[in-house]
Amino acid sequence: LYSYCELFVFPSLHEGFGLPALEAMACGAAAIGSNTTSIPEVIGRDDALFDPTSTKAIVEKMLEALSDENFRISLREHGLEQSKKFSWDESAKRAIDAFERACTHDPGRETKTWTQQKSEQESSYKQLIESITSISTESVRPTDEDLISCAICIAENTLVSEHATRSRKLPENISWRIEGPFDSSYSLALLNRETARALSALGHTVTLHSTEGPGDFAPSENFLIANPDLAAMYARSTKISPLEADVTSRNLYPPRVNDMSCRFNLLHHYAWEESGFPIEWVEDFNDCLQGITCLSNHVKKIMIDHGVTVPLSVSGCGVDHWETIKADSSIRAKGRGFKFLHVSSCFPRKGALHLLEAYGRAFTDMDDVTLVIKTFPNPHNAIHQWLADTRRKQDM
Repeated sequence: LYSYCELFVFPSLHEGFGLPALEAMACGAAAIGSNTTSIPEVIGRDDALFDPTSTKAIVEKMLEALSDENFRISLREHGLEQSKKFSWDESAKRAIDAFERACTHDPGRETKTWTQQKSEQESSYKQLIESITSISTESVRPTDEDLISCAICIAENTLVSEHATRSRKLPENISWRIEGPFDSSYSLALLNRETARALSALGHTVTLHSTEGPGDFAPSENFLIANPDLAAMYARSTKISPLEADVTSRNLYPPRVNDMSCRFNLLHHYAWEESGFPIEWVEDFNDCLQGITCLSNHVKKIMIDHGVTVPLSVSGCGVDHWETIKADSSIRAKGRGFKFLHVSSCFPRKGALHLLEAYGRAFTDMDDVTLVIKTFPNPHNAIHQWLADTRRKQDM
């Protein structure tokens, strides 16, 4: 078919390459085609192109090629020469060269800071967007579907590029930013400060940044005075930014991660009690993190079951911080003879409300028992209201 045709016409609107046009030229056919996407690169001749959205332009170019024998002969000769530039051997060599360039260690990458690399990426992204917006839409106007497909490709390529850029060996002395609360008896604060101390003891440069799910906040001055080692780590937070650190890891609630900008962004000692998990958090974790350490295999399984795809590892947590606390034997808990103790943040999922209801059903004011609840004020803690509601129900 290619060899016997007088003219091969290729009016495609979109092509990733345009192999039919190349095949036709290789068979000696005179070929004309669209002036869009990759087709001009394949045909390689401006006067063999037309606007595929204009019937008039297609007709004129067909008539020119069919009525002008010299033009038709020149198209055939050009096609045979142009097709020689394309071979699977050359394609394979180019692919191998590209893979080798991508995989070969680049000494220059190691000498550039993450700040410099991020700046270069942002500059390249800006140039790409400017180049796309400068493309003329007079002949072919992209549809919404075209724009969405383009945006998806750019986003996926950006993720791949960032992954390649992030990949490098960490230094022996890691500059590590720990972000989250650390100045209270809150369990997350305990995890953050003890992790900071442990990393520091291993010889790493640790920075503490005070923040929580809703945003940053200033830590307690009294706490910093009482803990000079943590105060020194906190002081570094104004000197070592996330872009300058080697690693940034967080433990906070809600788990805000979509504003993290370090080379390696992690969640450390992550915990989750419920069987369900918010899909928007899964999407943020996959888009913004390079890894998560979980407190247990249970948490790891929940992450996997709900679609978290970043590397996961079980870290557990320590309890040796108690070794630094001296018990005050003079303190006596108020209450009756037999005491129950509950310790938690009293977030709704901690079950404090159910505990109060169960306690109210099991005991009366005549029993020699006391329930002691150790907690702290926080936006999710309604223990006083729950206690009042439970008492009111008991009196009804």
